[in-house]
Amino acid sequence: MGSSSDPMTDGKALAKKGDVVMVSVNHRLNILGFLDLSGVDPKYAQSANVGMLDIVKALEWVKSNIENFGGDPSNVTIFGESGGGGKVGTLMCMPSAKGLFHKAIIQSGTLVNVMTKEKSQTLGLAVLKNLNLTPAEVEKLDTISYQHLVKAGSDAIVAISGPRIPGSPKMFGFAPSADGEVLLQQPFSPGFANISEGIPLLMGTTLNELMPTAYAEKNLTKEQARERLAKVYKGRTDQFIALYAKTYPDFTPQDLLSVDTVFRPFTIMASDARVKQASAPLYSYFLAWKSPVDSASKGSFHGLDIPLAFNNVDLKPDWTGTSAEARELADKMSSAWLNFARTGDPNVDGKLPKWEPYTVAAGATMYFDTQCRIVNNHDRALMHFIKPIQ
Repeated sequence: MGSSSDPMTDGKALAKKGDVVMVSVNHRLNILGFLDLSGVDPKYAQSANVGMLDIVKALEWVKSNIENFGGDPSNVTIFGESGGGGKVGTLMCMPSAKGLFHKAIIQSGTLVNVMTKEKSQTLGLAVLKNLNLTPAEVEKLDTISYQHLVKAGSDAIVAISGPRIPGSPKMFGFAPSADGEVLLQQPFSPGFANISEGIPLLMGTTLNELMPTAYAEKNLTKEQARERLAKVYKGRTDQFIALYAKTYPDFTPQDLLSVDTVFRPFTIMASDARVKQASAPLYSYFLAWKSPVDSASKGSFHGLDIPLAFNNVDLKPDWTGTSAEARELADKMSSAWLNFARTGDPNVDGKLPKWEPYTVAAGATMYFDTQCRIVNNHDRALMHFIKPIQ
């Protein structure tokens, strides 16, 4: 769901600040973009990935036309957050996108897509069955309303894997399918296709992402937090708390219950795999700054980096607030994003510490907070404890 007209991703502030041309694209989503009918007829061989092929067409348009808008077709950066970040990673595994972009930014997009060609075809056939259509009647899909298509798709997903739970291994749904031609592999599994090894990459996550946070519980004690953690970690609870304290020495009881355990481990794994594979640099970031809105109850949540990177605090005050602190962080992050888009290097003299490319050994990561700093593999041990990092 969604569209590029969301005010949060309005490109005016970036274009004005950085002398860049900002392009946002719409493309087919959900069942319209990823309904796999390749098991019905060879002429639908690409149907599982048409939503991604829409984006390739948009990039082809940019290559052919962006000079008319003052842009440089030889210096194109793609970026996205969450599903958009996943799409950036997917484009890095698509031969048809090779040469259409030259740098990439992935924001909180490192969930591993578990879709396979077999699962994708099974889902497509289940949709036809729910609509009482035989494979020979597939063209009748054009006569069915979007609402009925969505319901048939949702029912098929539930029947195959149960309710879809975003941010979890149960996030099965309509998604790109690796077929070895349009899509060589799923991204982040653990790295990307070799065709993208020369693409400089900026990648990171937020402290809390999609976790249910405890920040609204202002009087929560450490012992109360420990009791809840024991339901998850049982006899390893004290070890978890000790690792957390080593990772974040100034932690609160609320922090213990709120740290992201989904995106971050996969991001470390994908980062490790990337630098072992690629010739181009990878720059790692971590947003730890917590939003002050709603009595500071949301933490550093999934998507908070969008208005900061776009320098759009004024367009999303219900997420970031409009404090001087929020504006200063937005200035730093947007400056880094702009410099990376221009040169492949996010360093910003006078605003941020020296930012070295990521390596497995050093794990250099820009830690965005009230005071920005470089950390080195700061949470690797904690994340390995939560989800062993291969």
